Amino acid sequence: MHYKFNVPDVSCEHCKKRIESTLLAQDSVSSAEVNIAEKTVSVDSELPSDSLIALIDEAGYDAQLLE
Repeated sequence: MHYKFNVPDVSCEHCKKRIESTLLAQDSVSSAEVNIAEKTVSVDSELPSDSLIALIDEAGYDAQLLE
């Protein structure tokens, strides 16, 4: 599944790397890309969206699923 999340606290390369590395550490995540300008995270994963939100939260950022 492809998901896109709003992550309003993303502001720099450090944020980008932290979120991407947290998500990509999961075997069931095939891609994760943070767009700093749009404050979004795009993820391809077999995990449900609430699990991905929990992982982004674990990295230190709030996330909301974009419909």
